[in-house]
Amino acid sequence: MRVARAKELLLRGVRASEVAPLVGFYDQAQLTRHFRRIVGTTPARYGRGEGERGDESMLFAEHATGR
Repeated sequence: MRVARAKELLLRGVRASEVAPLVGFYDQAQLTRHFRRIVGTTPARYGRGEGERGDESMLFAEHATGR
């Protein structure tokens, strides 16, 4: 839930350091750890568009096919 909200804010251009407390993380480091584990990229990369849907779908496709 917190990561989903963080994704929305990051795509709107809010910096990760500002997003962290807004969604209930202690600091940017905690947000980054959780975000990377769940989304597969850092909040900064996601916010720049480097981790949007296309990259995530590729991760799931690779996992599903075992590649």
